[in-house]
Amino acid sequence: MVGAGLGIAMLPGTVCRLLSPDRIRAIPLTDQVIPWRLALAWRREGYLSFAARAWVDFTREAFGREAFGQPE
Repeated sequence: MVGAGLGIAMLPGTVCRLLSPDRIRAIPLTDQVIPWRLALAWRREGYLSFAARAWVDFTREAFGREAFGQPE
């Protein structure tokens, strides 16, 4: 939605650095003390849509398999 000019988002710098500067403008926050912890949960044997699988793959690539409790 942000890339289409329909919204805004607050994202960590690690994600902002991956975005296309031609489509999205990142503005750093001042006094940025916002601790965060990413968590994803799903049933190991459950159905995941294509979009959900793509999101899991993206986050694994961006944050590493260790973030998912799996060796690289």
